[in-house]
Amino acid sequence: MKYRSSIKTSLEILRVLAENKQYAQYDLPKAISKDYRTVLRHLKTLEYNHLIRLEKTEPASKGGKDRKIYTLTTEGLITALILEESWSKIDEIARKHANLLPLIFGKWEFFEKHGLKDLIIQFLRQTVERVSINLLYRLTPTLPETPSILSFREETQKVEREAEKYGTIISEAIEEGYRYSITKSVLFTIPAKKREGLLSFFSVLKKDKELNAFISSEFERLEKQYEEYLKNIRSWRKMWQELPSD
Repeated sequence: MKYRSSIKTSLEILRVLAENKQYAQYDLPKAISKDYRTVLRHLKTLEYNHLIRLEKTEPASKGGKDRKIYTLTTEGLITALILEESWSKIDEIARKHANLLPLIFGKWEFFEKHGLKDLIIQFLRQTVERVSINLLYRLTPTLPETPSILSFREETQKVEREAEKYGTIISEAIEEGYRYSITKSVLFTIPAKKREGLLSFFSVLKKDKELNAFISSEFERLEKQYEEYLKNIRSWRKMWQELPSD
């Protein structure tokens, strides 16, 4: 698929981070064949949209500013997989980012050993395709800093400073929520209409303690959710039956 130049640049940055786990800001221009200012602009957008995060800073070898080292968030990892080129290195990406999707990439060898890797890749591709439109929209570069935007930013910075101490907690909650959403989408996809296919898929997942716990908790959650639905339906039906007919 062809993308606008600006979106393609952001995707290339994410691809480099996916293939290398982390990467220095200073080295990115050479890696994606773009000038330094362009890379900085895209890094700003990616970080603002929680697709990358600053992992650490390192002292510059020849003095000057410290080197900023960036890594992906879970959303950034999924966005990197929008590029078809990323799938040719999916095994390498899985090993390097097992911490971001522990029940998918963290179980890569398990899936491969039990013959499920190709099926998991299929489900993961389907998941990426479903969320790609929203993720691509967030790759649009930030607007120029016009006077009106700068004025608005000054006002919002006051609120941001007050909320700064909660920033890490909020970011971690968002990250965990997205990780759960992707994991559920991949592992709770029904692999076949036939009962035999579903039983075969789940029987393998049940062999792993953590996968077993996740699937079991999902069934419990769904059961409670539909019990509540059924309770509401019965309540509505009773209300309907008690209404006068004329």
